[in-house]
Amino acid sequence: MEDKRKGETAQDNITGVTQGAATAKAAPGRKPGEKKEYGFVTQRIEKARYEELKELFGGKGLAMATATNMALMYIAEIVEQGGMAISRGGIIDLRRR
Repeated sequence: MEDKRKGETAQDNITGVTQGAATAKAAPGRKPGEKKEYGFVTQRIEKARYEELKELFGGKGLAMATATNMALMYIAEIVEQGGMAISRGGIIDLRRR
């Protein structure tokens, strides 16, 4: 199936994203003894969904904060590589087209 917006096949799109993941730049490191700086994100989730996610990630040994940070960084990486489009309307996985 061809992606009409870019003129490439879905397989080509997937290949480009996976190749980009292998060559992603490493995050800059801190010098020894340098303090970490943090920003905070507050998120409210329905209690039933929270419990479901807590059970899922907790079963893998992950705290909710760790799991959400991993998920945010994963989505950001895929968006930067062109595998997903994101807007106020939602997330579109371009790899499945």
